[in-house]
Amino acid sequence: MWNYLILGASFLISFAFAVSAYLPDSHLVTLNSPKEFKEQGITSTLPYPPSLRVEKPEVKGIHVTSWIAGDRRYFPVLIKLIDETELNTIVIDLKESDGRIAYEADVPLARTSGSIQKRIRNLDSVIEECKRHNIYKIARIVLFKDTYLAEKRIDLAIINKATKGIWRDYKGEAFTSPYSKEVWDYNLSLAEDAAR
Repeated sequence: MWNYLILGASFLISFAFAVSAYLPDSHLVTLNSPKEFKEQGITSTLPYPPSLRVEKPEVKGIHVTSWIAGDRRYFPVLIKLIDETELNTIVIDLKESDGRIAYEADVPLARTSGSIQKRIRNLDSVIEECKRHNIYKIARIVLFKDTYLAEKRIDLAIINKATKGIWRDYKGEAFTSPYSKEVWDYNLSLAEDAAR
């Protein structure tokens, strides 16, 4: 059942992004003052302040695992590829689908559960290298598919009612509960730490 829910949610998110690409919203992200709203016949205000409105960049990127991002042999090759093509973005896994965190995250639950597996030894140098080459950086953090934490903290896992054990998908992977505030806080803390 969860596989169908996840598949459905993935489809809806992808569909929303595809549709939003065709909506005429470019005027919404570039206006700087309420006066400009009135001049263009817009009577309502946006839910965010003018200081946060930016031009939408054209993002063309590649996705890399944390192992590749942390490997000094391969990462320069990716930078060279981006420099020589129309690519301008790199998506790096900071929390993989197994639940392991790829850098030294300053998040208490990550430390106490042992989720940190430093696949990227120096995240700051990776970020600086991307900045030097004008590359947009996107951190990928998998949220609830987290076998590692579910096994370490069964109280945070989705439980199989019949067996009273951890529920697992057909690959044997486990998920943390999307109803747990502690899991929400954990994932938000990871996102905030990655942004810092």
